[in-house]
Amino acid sequence: MKLALMATMALTLTGCIYVFSPEVVTLYDEECDVVFQKMELTVEQHDALAGRGQCSGEEDCLAFVAAVLMITPVSAIISGSIVVAGNTAYWMEHKGQCLAKT
Repeated sequence: MKLALMATMALTLTGCIYVFSPEVVTLYDEECDVVFQKMELTVEQHDALAGRGQCSGEEDCLAFVAAVLMITPVSAIISGSIVVAGNTAYWMEHKGQCLAKT
């Protein structure tokens, strides 16, 4: 068990953690002559070794490894959902501005 734990930690902690976050960008539509916004996912890279000092026992180390492995997919799901909802609202606003101009 300890060998498997050490191998998993070595593979996990040598890499980086990627965190997704939504970002609002402003664009200009020449056809409608309106400024509108949309959301994009940005990726931030973090060092996985930053929290290694919290790992003092076997259970602590397993919890730390599990947390590190879950950060990227959970971040992608939550941030992706925010971007989809935000872009839906921004798209409706953009189309409304376009119709109001014509």
